[in-house]
Amino acid sequence: MRVTLIDLWGREGMLHYVSQLANNLARLADVQVTVVLPKGSDVGLFEPSVTLGFVDVVRDASVGELLLAPMRLLKLPQFFRTVRRTRPDVVHLNNCHVWYIFTLPWLRQRYPIVATMHDVRPHPGQDDSWRKRKEIDTVARLSHRIFVHGEKLRQQLLTTYPLLPPDNITVIPLGDFSFLAEYQTNVREEKHTALFFGRIRAYRGLQYLVEAARAVGRRVPDARFVIAGDGDLRPYLQMLSQETHFEIHNHYIPDHEVAGFFRRASVVVLPYTEASQSGVIPIAYAFKKPVVATRVGCLPDVIEDGRTGLLVPPRDAPALAEAMLKLFGDDGLRRTLGQNGYRKMRKELGWDKIASTTLGVYREAVRGWKTDSSRS
Repeated sequence: MRVTLIDLWGREGMLHYVSQLANNLARLADVQVTVVLPKGSDVGLFEPSVTLGFVDVVRDASVGELLLAPMRLLKLPQFFRTVRRTRPDVVHLNNCHVWYIFTLPWLRQRYPIVATMHDVRPHPGQDDSWRKRKEIDTVARLSHRIFVHGEKLRQQLLTTYPLLPPDNITVIPLGDFSFLAEYQTNVREEKHTALFFGRIRAYRGLQYLVEAARAVGRRVPDARFVIAGDGDLRPYLQMLSQETHFEIHNHYIPDHEVAGFFRRASVVVLPYTEASQSGVIPIAYAFKKPVVATRVGCLPDVIEDGRTGLLVPPRDAPALAEAMLKLFGDDGLRRTLGQNGYRKMRKELGWDKIASTTLGVYREAVRGWKTDSSRS
């Protein structure tokens, strides 16, 4: 089977996901994998068995900007040619993108389309735009099969699009990002250090971590809270200026630096007010770190409360503080939760199982598409 995976972002967590999926699909018998990426993408994570193709994609343009700038739309024929040259039996879209609004009607007439929808609804804040909603709507309505990363996301999709056949939606885990632990560093765990990692967005609840840090700091004077990730910190600067326990790295964290932050941490904190799933959790598990997170989205699908981490209500700074204090004060519990998380990652989040399940869905998509094509 010839599989063409398309990732029009080509960076950060999306690139992590598609690279690990492609590598493991390529290890299966009789599967040839081509990944289409934006020009300039980092290709170091792909194994030699994966063929790569590149397009001059517009990553951040809005629909209006595309329509007002014909030169941007002139890039689309090259995209079509690149996909056609791969001669796919199935096309797999990784996440949503503005280009699919223009290209997916053409693609689905020629190939069975499988999509991984990492988000079923836009996150509150700057991500909740008309463009983002249109991107999600296009992929949901025009794909022949869909993957999501949790049962709650599956139910959201069926509620939003009641005409979608339930059997066409498959739940798979986000996957194992243990390759990030292979980067060598001499950094050791630092006592009473909590890590907030990833892009800073309104729904990630940073303000509740700042509030919780005040309470933790009063009882654990040497507590440290490390913020590592790009994004707009301006809404939180006044709060942070009053705190002495924070260490801030407000920029994109390249892969070779990720290990240092997670090895330093004694606890990884996700104070999200809303979520679909989070790649931060499997990264924490790879470094045997316990997770403190909120009960939102599909996070409870991956975090076992009291076994691999601690779950608290969203927007509850006192509960967040108590959970961190509990782990800061109990080395044995912290180590046990970290070890359990690592075992869960190895047992349930392995890419070999994800690739096998994905291949099965590809075969179903091809059969269904051929049947529909013969009827039309």
